[in-house]
Amino acid sequence: MNQNDNKDNVHRERVDKKVSGMSESAKEQFSEISATLNNKSLPDQERWQRVLQIYDKMEPGLRNEFEQKFKGFQSAFEN
Repeated sequence: MNQNDNKDNVHRERVDKKVSGMSESAKEQFSEISATLNNKSLPDQERWQRVLQIYDKMEPGLRNEFEQKFKGFQSAFEN
């Protein structure tokens, strides 16, 4: 395993830990967002537009849950 794989695994574990504490509705939305971001058949810009559409359609309470769970969260890719 190389250093980038290790960073990816650490990042994935941090995300999984955050998501595990979310409500079922939030987990469903996270799953939809994750699937959209991982759909490599779409150009980057279209994937992000779809993610923003999903996020914009969320009820305020659900959106707040996302913001609170990931507040201060730094991606391994930002280091």
